Amino acid sequence: MAVLLDRTLPGTDGLRVCKELQNDPRTISIIMLTALSGESDVVSGLKEGADDYMSKPFSLKVMEPSVKS
Repeated sequence: MAVLLDRTLPGTDGLRVCKELQNDPRTISIIMLTALSGESDVVSGLKEGADDYMSKPFSLKVMEPSVKS
């Protein structure tokens, strides 16, 4: 299962959701797909457990390898 997760969600933070998903016993791939593209944003997303971090706008060709893994 793969989850596309934005960093800026209404009422919560995508990093918090990412951390909660890490506790799910199922195997979940988390791809952050967000407008926050600074180096510190990417690093914090990956540290919280995202398997990949992509900035908007994005190309479907760029996303394809992330979804296949």
